[in-house]
Amino acid sequence: MADQEAADPAELYAVEPAEFTAARNAMAKRLKAEGRAEEAAEVSRRRRPTPTAWALNQVARRRPDLLEALAAAGGRLRQASAAAVGGDRSGLAEAQAAERAAVRATVDAAVEFLGARATDAARRKLGDTLRAAVMDPAVADLVSRGVLETDMDASGFGLVPPGAAGETGPASSPAPQPAPQAADGAGGAVGPARAAPSRRDAAPGSPTGADGRRREAERRALTAERDRLTRQQERLQRALAEAEERAHQLREELAAGRAELEAVESRLAAPDP
Repeated sequence: MADQEAADPAELYAVEPAEFTAARNAMAKRLKAEGRAEEAAEVSRRRRPTPTAWALNQVARRRPDLLEALAAAGGRLRQASAAAVGGDRSGLAEAQAAERAAVRATVDAAVEFLGARATDAARRKLGDTLRAAVMDPAVADLVSRGVLETDMDASGFGLVPPGAAGETGPASSPAPQPAPQAADGAGGAVGPARAAPSRRDAAPGSPTGADGRRREAERRALTAERDRLTRQQERLQRALAEAEERAHQLREELAAGRAELEAVESRLAAPDP
């Protein structure tokens, strides 16, 4: 890298993952020597990208048109999903197909950069990261700037909430239960026994009254708990990936330090000339 490029931390993500640590350390050392301590510290915090994250960084640099097409397809899918939640599913299937095609094209481009490292697992990681970028602006920003460090998990990013495909609307927004009202044949109020349909009068499988409200409340509570656990899993997966990467960096630093130590000990043990 040229000196001007070496001062830009974003350019670190253009180098091969195997060369990242050395390039990062050299950049941080140079910045520190120039008295740019804050910039040096910021560079030192950069982590080596996973191979699949690195491949997407190369797509951002060399095929930005693919990411622009993905962003456009993602925007159309979000609009179609919002319309589907409101009951209009006319454009959802087409938007989903366009988004899948954009993801597939970008994955294919990233696989070319991976070469022999392109496995089925790698393709899945690439697809998950791109789908996460469709839903999360923060992920989309990292992908578009080509500074992605790790793979992202798309689980939990549901465009159409459960129940949106049915006739009753989204599961999170159940239709309000009407208050039971009835009158007898003469127009007078009916007694307690006629205030609401009994279980034997209700259609099979249709919850009524307090029982229906209780079931709906349980369903909402379970949905909220599922969403909470999904977010927790995503956080833990990201933390695990960061910990594994940090452990890898520490092993590299340990090996480098051991080599330096052995070199010094060899010089100390050598006989004087």
